[in-house]
Amino acid sequence: MLQRFDDGTLYADDEVLPNPKNPDRALIVLREAPSGSNRPKNAVTVIEVAANGKGVHVGSSMTGPDSNGTTLR
Repeated sequence: MLQRFDDGTLYADDEVLPNPKNPDRALIVLREAPSGSNRPKNAVTVIEVAANGKGVHVGSSMTGPDSNGTTLR
């Protein structure tokens, strides 16, 4: 997942959304995250990010089953 983020790779199902609670930040929604032993299959990861002048600051992230993608947002 972090490799995809580092590479700047977004796929058709991924989204970049405004953060309604903090307008200075955005939400990146990455679908079908690679499954590890502790990650649900067909997961959605939501990453809160902000530009900090030197690059991108990752504020927080959450991973859950794809069916909860709307809830995570």
